[in-house]
Amino acid sequence: MDRVQGGQLLGQINRTDLADAIRRGANPMHHWFDWDHGGLPYFRNTMAGKRPNAGKPTDNTPGNGHHPSYSLSHVAGRWLDALLNAEAVAGIKIDPKVEANLRQWLLRSMSHKIGLPACLDLTSYEIIPVSDLHNLREVMHGLAALCGFRKDKECEAVGERLIAVIGEYLDYESGAWDEERFNRERGGWTFYSSPEAVQAAGWDRSRHVPGHVFPQTFGRYLGALMRSYAATGSHAALTQAVGLRNHMMNVTFADPSRYDPVLLGDHTHSVTSAISGLARFAAVTGDQAVFDRIEELFDGLLTDIATDFGWCTENFQRDDDYGEINNTADMVESLLLLGQAGRIGSYQRAEGMVRSHILPSQLRDTRFIGADIEPHLAEWSEGAFGFPCPYGLVQEAGGWISYNWDIVGGGVSGLCDVVRHAVTGNANGGLISINMPFDGKYGPLDIVSPYAPGSRSLRLAVDAPCAVRIRLPDWVTTWTATVCKGSDAIKSTRSGDWLFVTGLQRGDEVEVAFDLAVSARVYALKTGEMTATWTGEEITAMDMAFDPPLRFIPPSRPGGATT
Repeated sequence: MDRVQGGQLLGQINRTDLADAIRRGANPMHHWFDWDHGGLPYFRNTMAGKRPNAGKPTDNTPGNGHHPSYSLSHVAGRWLDALLNAEAVAGIKIDPKVEANLRQWLLRSMSHKIGLPACLDLTSYEIIPVSDLHNLREVMHGLAALCGFRKDKECEAVGERLIAVIGEYLDYESGAWDEERFNRERGGWTFYSSPEAVQAAGWDRSRHVPGHVFPQTFGRYLGALMRSYAATGSHAALTQAVGLRNHMMNVTFADPSRYDPVLLGDHTHSVTSAISGLARFAAVTGDQAVFDRIEELFDGLLTDIATDFGWCTENFQRDDDYGEINNTADMVESLLLLGQAGRIGSYQRAEGMVRSHILPSQLRDTRFIGADIEPHLAEWSEGAFGFPCPYGLVQEAGGWISYNWDIVGGGVSGLCDVVRHAVTGNANGGLISINMPFDGKYGPLDIVSPYAPGSRSLRLAVDAPCAVRIRLPDWVTTWTATVCKGSDAIKSTRSGDWLFVTGLQRGDEVEVAFDLAVSARVYALKTGEMTATWTGEEITAMDMAFDPPLRFIPPSRPGGATT
């Protein structure tokens, strides 16, 4: 693709403004529908190049396309979850037509008597009695969001039926699914037990995965099930979650030290989402044994597929640098819940992933997209999240650039979680915790971070009486707190990881200054060694033996490759 040249640095990179990233991320989710076929959401997209073959057939057709199971359930569920959360935390206005369309496709996917997310015949566009259990998570995400934000009783009933069907045919102890009885009693098939089901959905029988890979089916569903429990209080949801938790603690993640593809499968997003599901279970139930295991997973298994700044390979078998933002969002979600549980260092790790990978990877500079692929492609794709490399959108000139549309939902939902955790506490005169200092308005605080353009300190403007504690990263050794506007009643004291600032009143302004520590870390990527320059919790430069195009992380000096 001649529009993509080596060393080209993308513009409009955002590293500080969560609300703006969420607003832009809502853009693709308002547009990519096939109105010639009932508003079916598009699933896949290729903007440039050819998708590398990670051991399976691929569709390299430029532009947008459908999928027999992911279009109607996967995309609809993730987009509903993302948009409704974005409305709640960032005030995004959802087009009622878009919401109604997503809801009808979500419910249509659950309309067959098999009681599971069904597939679509892409010739007739009719539902067929075939289910891909990979979609359990996404369907429940959509149902839970509609229950929680819209008090949707029909969706609550559909969710209860889904829980009941899974409970009827899944053995929690062994993780086995009774396909024969499911077929006999309900007249349907599922992908992971039946090559006939794969063929019926219009795929080659070779895509059948014999037996069950638990993370790719039921493991990844746990987090959405816990969101459903939070929205509905369903005892059936909690009971099922306990069964899934036990299997993953006893089998799936019994050895947290390494990534075993035989046990876990190659699809790394399923693994990271199973882990974040366990974290959500632990957050609700106070299960400290689960939190302990998750910390072990971060120090062991996840290091086989991911970096400490959040990049995670899209597939265990890949030999290139393409990752997936869904995976990063899962890891951040787990870290946020660890931080909420009092494991404060996890907030620091999460902040680094958001600043160094999620935010900079968002598609904001669309100048490389040509008008010859599909009308409105550049305009309607702005704000998307997809399959970034650690350093940029693509590994090499002419390489593959794709934004499978479900990933936009995963990225936006993840950022909504970050907003909820960035600043917490009692805004009515009580103690407020700044866990991650992202720019923006949080209750009575207006925050400008040390990472904002032109800023080298953390600045607070206060519009109501409060006390504040600020989490200090482990590299902060000295600091100064200056009252820019206020009274002598304002005091600051450090205690462990926290700087407490008390005596704040409406109209006060405080500045906390500390040096952003600069360090270099070396990473072994799949294409070779890379050196990253960290400035505080933000990677400001990446150097390797080649200079990729469409970089969102620049090299440490002009000219690109430096190693």
